[in-house]
Amino acid sequence: MKRRAMTLATLAGAVLVALASPATLAQDAAQQEQAQAPKAAAPTLKIGDKAPALKVGKWVKGTPVEKFETGKIYVVEFWATWCGPCRKSIPHITELAHQYKDKVTFIGVSVWESGDDYLESVTSFVESMGDKMDYVVAADDKAGDKGTMAQTWMAASKQRGIPASFIVNGEGRIAWIGHPMELDDTVAQVVAGTWDITKAATAAAKQAEEEAAREAQMAGARKDYQKVQQAMEAGDLAEAVKALDVMIENYPAFGLNFKMQKFDTLLKFNEPGAYAFARTLADDLAGEPRALNYIAWTILDNEDLKTPDYATALALATKAADATKRKDWMILDTLALATFKTGDVSKAVELQTTTIELARADKADEDEISELVERLNTFKAGAK
Repeated sequence: MKRRAMTLATLAGAVLVALASPATLAQDAAQQEQAQAPKAAAPTLKIGDKAPALKVGKWVKGTPVEKFETGKIYVVEFWATWCGPCRKSIPHITELAHQYKDKVTFIGVSVWESGDDYLESVTSFVESMGDKMDYVVAADDKAGDKGTMAQTWMAASKQRGIPASFIVNGEGRIAWIGHPMELDDTVAQVVAGTWDITKAATAAAKQAEEEAAREAQMAGARKDYQKVQQAMEAGDLAEAVKALDVMIENYPAFGLNFKMQKFDTLLKFNEPGAYAFARTLADDLAGEPRALNYIAWTILDNEDLKTPDYATALALATKAADATKRKDWMILDTLALATFKTGDVSKAVELQTTTIELARADKADEDEISELVERLNTFKAGAK
């Protein structure tokens, strides 16, 4: 089924791919070498800090903002002409600029552009947008990531993607950092004077600590994951599982990734062991319905299995369906199939009928609907 072409890396994120990549291992080594070399402290920017100066290469549209004035609120949003998500957020920023006219000044700053003629490219883009981009717009003073704005705002605050936006309050301090599509509530609070910048700074600091700890775990995991790779390449799947057990214990932040890979690896040479391990995950992954669904469907739809444990698949599919309040049609489809394969045909027909209704309400594509209907017909035929 096309929608089931979900890889393990897709389910658990790109962590396994990153761990296995020689490029990332080389990057870790380079970063360690750089860390040992003395260098000037890089600028940092966080919530509560004084906003950096607005030093741009060109004011493309609207009245230039030379400095942040006391008592005035600003939103500084970073974007690029090549950025698809940025194009989607521009109309929303325009709506907010109209909504808060005379209360908030919105400034779009183009960064990370390429080419010597990037200023002309930005100007042409802004002109082509017309009233859809109806706020102050500027471009950084250098191409790539070397521009002043890219360095003092984006790099300093560790923002690795665009669009990204910053709210500057009436005291000239950073009140919030985030995606422009999530500006609404915070802008309203800053304008109303109810935004707690101290609380926001504390929450952001905690998040930064958690991300730093996760990155540190990732660096260690990349090195240790080589043992898993070596065992897999040698065809020693039992040794690979032992190495994965060590990874599960030592790197809890990535436990889901390693548990899912352990299940997949066990299934290749030890089906009973895979099913026993899957049963232990029923409660362990109670908050991860997609992971439970992945395991259940793998058992149900793998023709290479010699003794598929449909009862275990049913237990996991039931957990996943209950966790999503039986509103996720993809997960309910798995439950219907597990119910059918464990012998309750009439219940399977009932579940699949609901699945199709949910899929249609969710505007699933016609190929998916056709597969669901075909499966329903199979269940009905089995009931005769």
